[in-house]
Amino acid sequence: MDRDKRLVRLRNAATIAHAWEEDSKYYDVSNLTGIPAHIVNYVNHEKLSEKIDSKFQQYEKLVTDELDKRQMGGGLSFELLESRISKPILDQLAALKTTIDNRAEGLGIRAAGDVVDMPEFQWESDSKPIPRLLPEHYILPTKIHPLAMWQQWHHGASFKDGIAVGPLKMIQPLNCPKKFRRRFLLMRKFCKALDDTSGISGSHSIAELGVAFKDNGSKWRDLGILLPATTPTNRSRTRNENGWYYIATHWEKLLAMQKKASKSGLSVDALLKADNEKERSRQKRKRDRAKERKKVAGAGEDDDVTPAQRPRRNTAGELRVSGSVASTMKNLLR
Repeated sequence: MDRDKRLVRLRNAATIAHAWEEDSKYYDVSNLTGIPAHIVNYVNHEKLSEKIDSKFQQYEKLVTDELDKRQMGGGLSFELLESRISKPILDQLAALKTTIDNRAEGLGIRAAGDVVDMPEFQWESDSKPIPRLLPEHYILPTKIHPLAMWQQWHHGASFKDGIAVGPLKMIQPLNCPKKFRRRFLLMRKFCKALDDTSGISGSHSIAELGVAFKDNGSKWRDLGILLPATTPTNRSRTRNENGWYYIATHWEKLLAMQKKASKSGLSVDALLKADNEKERSRQKRKRDRAKERKKVAGAGEDDDVTPAQRPRRNTAGELRVSGSVASTMKNLLR
């Protein structure tokens, strides 16, 4: 039998396996295929190597993409800047702008897009017509937050009766009613200090002023322009103590003490402590005088009766009689 016929018979009697055949049972060594065992192992090893290489390349690409996204190797990618930095900041600024715009009307602040104008007013108390930039009945509030006052300083204010005024920084104290002129001067000094220490100009919107106020809060407290959120006894401040006037008054006192300390050689803390003691003594003397006047006014009548038990008299000196007692007396006298 020639060689070719023997090969044909061998092929018909055996199963020939190839590495590129996915459905081949070459790895099933339990079947007698006529293929030597070491050949089967070589084929299995080759196919496993190919699968490992392909999976390794796939996982390597996934890990590389993830590391590039997180920039573990250094640098910042646009995806990271967008997702981790830019978008959160923009969302917070949008929410802050919405909140400030919604509260602007209630605080008497003009909207950021309003045209800046300077309306003129005529005062009835003026002997001759003088154009004023504030109405005669204008009252500078004291309990509004320093941020609201700062926004009125740059963007003007509006009132419940529909009257609006321009930015307060463009209005001189002579346009303010004399009764509140001292307060108006303090407001100008306070808002100028906020501008100078923050680098803010008139081109900033209401929302931008809110962001700048938050960013500079710590620095202003260190400079003494703003007060801490709580008192030295760790008590939350009242609405009056959070108002711009109370805060500006303390800041003005601090400036005066700093100037005095530079001349006297004493520390600012020592001067402030002495001034606080002096103020407490003054308030105590005021309360004592009020008690003395009350005591003198009630002396000579019913000395053994407490003020709460003493019957009250009207302006004519007559005893007050309630309506029920008066009606009862009228019925008895009939």
